[in-house]
Amino acid sequence: MDDYTRCMIEGDDSMWCATYSIIKPNRSNEVWNIIEKYSNDTKRHYRHDLLQTGVCIKWCLDKLKNYDNETLKSLYVEPFDFGDQYHSDFTLYYNSTQYKEKYDYYVSICKNLELMEEFGLQAHAGITYCYTDLEDKSPDMLDWAFVVVVVIILLLLLCASLLDVYLNKNQERQHYEKPVNRYKLSVRLLLAFSVPRNWYRLNARPTSQEARDLRYIQGLRSTTIFMVILGHVAITYAFCPIANTEFFEQQYYNIWDTLVISGMNIVQTFFAISGFLMGVQFFDLTEKRKFNFNYFWVAIIYRYIRLTPIYALLIFFEATWQYKLDDGPVWKTTTGGETSYCRRNWWANLLYINNYVNANQACLVQSWYLSVDFQLFIVGLLVVMAMWKYPQYRNKILYACLFISYTIPAVVTYVLELDGVFTLTPHERKFIYNSESKGFLYYYIPAHTNAGNYFAGLGMALLYNYFKKNRIDISKYKSFVFGFYAVFPVGLLAWLSAFLFYTYDFEKPALWIALFAVFSKNIWGILGAFLMFGFIGGIGGIIRRMFYMPIFGSIGRLTYCVYLIHMCVLRFMNGAILQLPSVSWEPIMQSTFATFFASLLLGTALCVTLEFPFTALLKEAFGKVENEHTKAKTKEEEVDLDNNNVEDSKL
Repeated sequence: MDDYTRCMIEGDDSMWCATYSIIKPNRSNEVWNIIEKYSNDTKRHYRHDLLQTGVCIKWCLDKLKNYDNETLKSLYVEPFDFGDQYHSDFTLYYNSTQYKEKYDYYVSICKNLELMEEFGLQAHAGITYCYTDLEDKSPDMLDWAFVVVVVIILLLLLCASLLDVYLNKNQERQHYEKPVNRYKLSVRLLLAFSVPRNWYRLNARPTSQEARDLRYIQGLRSTTIFMVILGHVAITYAFCPIANTEFFEQQYYNIWDTLVISGMNIVQTFFAISGFLMGVQFFDLTEKRKFNFNYFWVAIIYRYIRLTPIYALLIFFEATWQYKLDDGPVWKTTTGGETSYCRRNWWANLLYINNYVNANQACLVQSWYLSVDFQLFIVGLLVVMAMWKYPQYRNKILYACLFISYTIPAVVTYVLELDGVFTLTPHERKFIYNSESKGFLYYYIPAHTNAGNYFAGLGMALLYNYFKKNRIDISKYKSFVFGFYAVFPVGLLAWLSAFLFYTYDFEKPALWIALFAVFSKNIWGILGAFLMFGFIGGIGGIIRRMFYMPIFGSIGRLTYCVYLIHMCVLRFMNGAILQLPSVSWEPIMQSTFATFFASLLLGTALCVTLEFPFTALLKEAFGKVENEHTKAKTKEEEVDLDNNNVEDSKL
């Protein structure tokens, strides 16, 4: 790859372009035969007949001055069929179409000069995108609109915080914990944006029995968000050009590295948690009140308004300023495409349908989870409403939902001839932002293939409701204690099972693979049930104490914001590199920890300035202001359980 920094200081007309080269098959060439044999193992190797490099246009044109036209024509290779292995939307990037028309011919010749000289091979090459000092990065109307929104939010925060400090005449900490119902409506609405008040909400300790029972969930969320970030760091390195692609390829040969490669499958645990917490909330409601279908609409509106403001602001940022705030040879790879996708498809995100609509044009690539969770929340609500209306059929309704949702992954796996677990090959990781992977688009991100563990969570909520009333001492049941401790080896085996499908290419479709998909997709809900009731019942020793650590209370409340912001942080950390990096576990872990802590800081800011304020406004709108301090304390805990788990059970 030509040196980006040296190229860009050559003059005002300097231009550095990211390029692709598709090597033309030549079985009389020994190097080609090695490339073909190695690349045919598509599950564990990159396509090494597809090269992604960078070319300094000025250097390329200077080099071609030494050759006559006939020689140049002989070095140019026309496009040829490469299947669907390379897909890039060149219209995503500034002036790429014009640059391709002007320089593709010369870039292809320059790359062929290198390939012929070193390997005796030829390729069709072209431009993906280019950098030039002439590129217009001046703010447009959308950029300024984002600035206006941020300024308004900052003014609200400043005014609210100053007002709250002024009202705290005795300078008491308890002032920020007291209910605001003693003030008039306009003051209450403004105090929703008080940073000191929201900071105390973030660090509130649970005191109710239910909140104490379920406190372990915050520990589980906190530790898992770290694992999510680790997996996304590895993917970020995988889809950017690197000097040692063999590092990622060797991971597919090491069974323990499968924990990172297939770590995405553990997301099923969180669908189970989301279903469970939604069930806990609504099963309590169904026992206290008569059936009223209006709760369905209220719950959806409440959830949408509570989740969407911070989500919309991040989409707004990705569509505007993110791309303009940095630069570098792979910056457009990590941000340019997503910026264009956010400008095109923002509406699909805000309607929470982006896992079905334009799913291969990801705006906030991680946001598919939010859409699935929202869709399952709606379906889960309908199921709960049916249970509420017909309590005599409650168990039958649940069993029917479990049967259907467990069957769907098997059918999809069989019909599409997929592996028994979700796999992501090196080549598919490289194109994750505009993925054409059948497994990703039709098995991993749709709501209908992820419903099993959500309904398992609803079943867990029914059991917990019974447990809460009777306070059963489950530690007396040896079979349950055995099942609890079996969670960890069984979960590990389920996690590592992907290694089997990366190593062997089984004949498909196959009934046993479809049945295995049911196991690998839905085992997490069953394991989660054992884990939850074990922790509630006091089983687990040091493991239980770890998940109940107080620090996880605050971190767990931040996971929604951290989940939304961490990919943006990661892009700024890894997307502005100037040289082709050599990857190992050391920089991956360094980047993981840096991204985790930076995301925690930014997530804290987003939580106290946007997430909690809108929660408080919703409480006002839905009439949830309490009149007594003790009731307010209890209500605060319910908000902690409801809004940060049921509403936000995000990775």
